[in-house]
Amino acid sequence: MASQTPNTRQKSGPTPSRKQQEAKNYQGILGQDRKVAKERARAERMRLVEREQEGLRTGREDLLPLAHRGAARRYMRNYVDQRYCFAEWMIIVVMALMFGGLLVVTFMLRTDSASQVAMIVNTVTMLGAYGALIIGCIEAYIIARRGKNRAAQRFGDIPARLTFYGFARLIQPRRLRQPRPQVPRSAKAPGADKNL
Repeated sequence: MASQTPNTRQKSGPTPSRKQQEAKNYQGILGQDRKVAKERARAERMRLVEREQEGLRTGREDLLPLAHRGAARRYMRNYVDQRYCFAEWMIIVVMALMFGGLLVVTFMLRTDSASQVAMIVNTVTMLGAYGALIIGCIEAYIIARRGKNRAAQRFGDIPARLTFYGFARLIQPRRLRQPRPQVPRSAKAPGADKNL
């Protein structure tokens, strides 16, 4: 009769499932310390945002967000930024007409005798606001379209929606434009590109 060796290993509990074993060994992409990894990722995001802000301030091509990179987009920005146009003041004029007309009509309607005049003022200010909006949009589209055509002549291959890029820039006041304007206001100003 063969002698049996006693089983020294004793089971401390039920065998863990595969899912439990994998969860115990799982470290994930972030590593063991998630808090440190999150802080690192946040610091990296902040560094990238600061680089992009620097690019938007200075116009440096390598720091700009992808939506603003490229020679054709730079050309369109310069083409738009060196022009005086009504389109950049359009939103301000429209808001002033609408709210100004509203205030005038509100004060005039307090008296019964001025109700007819209030209706006329309301109509005139609303028509003026719509007129300013239409004129500004048409002017912005024409300038942006011209800029796109000149960019196409100069560079050949241009990015899609370049007209919209110029249009969206034109209807913003110059101080609020991002990236910041890099050329003076007039095409005749010193340092301006004479070919724009």
